[in-house]
Amino acid sequence: MKLFLSLIVLCLLAVPAMALPDHAILTTYFDECGTEIGWRQLSCNGQFTSSGTTTSDYYASEVLMECNNWVEPIGCGDMGLTTVGQAGCSSWCVSYGYSMSYGANLAPDCGGRCANGSFTLPCPGW
Repeated sequence: MKLFLSLIVLCLLAVPAMALPDHAILTTYFDECGTEIGWRQLSCNGQFTSSGTTTSDYYASEVLMECNNWVEPIGCGDMGLTTVGQAGCSSWCVSYGYSMSYGANLAPDCGGRCANGSFTLPCPGW
């Protein structure tokens, strides 16, 4: 019996804790014209908060902060995303769908610029 209890205690102590994220990330969801329809944020404590519609093929993710001092920086390619627009948008990572809308001059970059360089929103298309 003593061996049995010892094994149970050992198993309970060996249960791995939930891994916390390395980065806090904000994902913003858009319709096909680049109008924000919702957002979802992952914080360093592993909690998600969200508002609006959080399912769309058009989204952008931003790394808000590193949760640990020892983690490697994360880039758009590490998240399976890409960038669009001007140089100031290099940390604004977008989905393939959003990139296609930007290329068709239907959605703006992080600075509110359309692919044709105008600031007219919604972007007029080609």
